[in-house]
Amino acid sequence: MQKLYAITTFIILIVWIGLALGADQAKELSDSNPKNIAIKQEQTDKANNKVNLNLNEKTAIKLAEIILEARYGEKVLQQRPWNVKEDDSSFEITGTLHTELGGVAKTIISKSDARVLSIIHGK
Repeated sequence: MQKLYAITTFIILIVWIGLALGADQAKELSDSNPKNIAIKQEQTDKANNKVNLNLNEKTAIKLAEIILEARYGEKVLQQRPWNVKEDDSSFEITGTLHTELGGVAKTIISKSDARVLSIIHGK
């Protein structure tokens, strides 16, 4: 539960930083630490204080790993390489099944605000 709280706090901090940067600026946080995210703020709806994080595939995978590890433990990372499907609004990140038995983790993350839309694990 503490990891989930830390992740939520981290995402709120990232959104706050994005708002502070302004509509036409981008800020690259250290890429060496998977908990840091590159924010490219392209659109800001000032009336609603919405920020479009415009996540890329690499960042979505990092977020998915943090979230899945917090929920299912470190062993879930053995499902690498991740299978990524992208549509206009989200990334679907699914693990690779390396044996005939078992299931894989799957999470769907919103591109615009990094919301976790779904987290499941097959059996």
